Amino acid sequence: MATDPRRRRVLIAGWFSFDEGHATAGDLAAMELVRTWAIAAGCVVDVAAVAPFADGIEWRTAPPSSYTHAIFVCGPFARGDEMKLAFLDRFTTGRTLGVNLSMLVPLDEWSPFDPLLERDSTRTVRPDISLASNLVPVPLIGRCLVEPYGQALVEAANRMLQQLVESRAGAVIEIDTRLDRNATDVLGWPFAFPADTVTVEHLLAAFDSCKTREAADLAGACAAGALPAIEDVRRAVIRDIAG
Repeated sequence: MATDPRRRRVLIAGWFSFDEGHATAGDLAAMELVRTWAIAAGCVVDVAAVAPFADGIEWRTAPPSSYTHAIFVCGPFARGDEMKLAFLDRFTTGRTLGVNLSMLVPLDEWSPFDPLLERDSTRTVRPDISLASNLVPVPLIGRCLVEPYGQALVEAANRMLQQLVESRAGAVIEIDTRLDRNATDVLGWPFAFPADTVTVEHLLAAFDSCKTREAADLAGACAAGALPAIEDVRRAVIRDIAG
């Protein structure tokens, strides 16, 4: 039997729910989109948010029994992250959904959500749902940082990428580097650079080139191609929280 819509209550959390979360514009865009979906499904919706984000509640004091669903939306999600695990441990009386997440641990080792509609994992990849948001757009930066190994120029490459994102306004999306098991270039965006030859100047020039009309047309085509997959996520979220 479907749950009475008047009794369904959803709590949405993400990186914006923690003092040290460092939430991005993409996190907020994804949250607003999921909130819209939940309201359309007839749910009462609360958002767990900390300053400087307004109109949020403190999830550590929110009564878990008040919520039929707790949704964690957007960003990387790791088993060793105590903040995120504390959230999941608190809200165990209802269903927990993971939406638009990059799962950093193989799902056959750890899958903590009732339904998981991930952005990327060892199982599948999907477009970032923030592409369907109606918020004021900013450049979307996919940051792919390789883990340290051997004599690779990891620290130098990662340092240049950090300088890039600190020099330009944009929403940073973390991308898993394990391409042997997790091919995340699902949108078909073509820009990539080898770590042994790239410089900050190259990255800055490429970033500025990505703001040209030609790049905008390509980005629009990539985004349009992503919408059917995002629609599948919307339907899955609504189907789950609608009971």
